[in-house]
Amino acid sequence: MRRWLGLLLVLYSLVPMVNATVPLVAGLSGDELTVTHQFDSYECTSPVAAPPLAGLYGSCAAEAHPAGGPTRGVTLHGPDVTPELLGRTAKVDASGWGGQVYLPTTALESVVGIVGPILFIAGLVMFVGSFRRTRTPQEKVAA
Repeated sequence: MRRWLGLLLVLYSLVPMVNATVPLVAGLSGDELTVTHQFDSYECTSPVAAPPLAGLYGSCAAEAHPAGGPTRGVTLHGPDVTPELLGRTAKVDASGWGGQVYLPTTALESVVGIVGPILFIAGLVMFVGSFRRTRTPQEKVAA
């Protein structure tokens, strides 16, 4: 039973780590970008369940303008990503690398990001720590 609970914690910890830790790392180490949306068709996905604790954020196709760099197509992720957020004249500050860009996280999401790795380590300890080594008959007699 303990192994199953550990496996469940490891799997669940991936949700807050993806929702909060990845945007936090993007904010710390990624490029600072201005995101706009210059075309008519919106390719947005809606959030799944209730992020950040129990689901994934939605995303939209957009264009990113780094300071002094060329415009490139990106996928914008975050809690408020909707077609209304990216109107024709709207500009959103975000950070990211490559084709993935993330809106800045709030304080609550940062706390959730800290909880994710803690749950992962706790679940891993429960999962791996529950394996017992079987003793040979000679070890049983010696004990």
